[in-house]
Amino acid sequence: MVIGIAAGASKSFTGVFQWDRAVFNSFVGLGEEGLYRGFLFPAFADVFSSKFLGAFVSSALFGLAHTQYGGIGRLTVGITGLLWCWEESHNNFDPRKNMFSHAWYDFFLSPAVFGGKETSLTLPVPGVRGGFRF
Repeated sequence: MVIGIAAGASKSFTGVFQWDRAVFNSFVGLGEEGLYRGFLFPAFADVFSSKFLGAFVSSALFGLAHTQYGGIGRLTVGITGLLWCWEESHNNFDPRKNMFSHAWYDFFLSPAVFGGKETSLTLPVPGVRGGFRF
């Protein structure tokens, strides 16, 4: 988390903690844990008969899904996903502790990474000027 905060500081962090963004992003982690560690990780672990391969594939997908970051950011997210897979496995595939740690991770890290700047993903849509932003 310290590395992420330092990276955010280098992106002109305004020093103003954004409560709304922090709270919103902490809830995003709940859904991510349900999908990537609660469903995909055990499913891939069963398919490959290997917790390691299940963790690797689900974490790679987790990293790739974070399109708002560049290559190094996606790699970092994927590695973080591996850590959460370890936590999930260590807790006998009970996602509650993962949801708790992911929510707090996002609560403190997101304002530092975004640094007060608006970020969005733009999907190019034919006939729609500027595409669809979300």
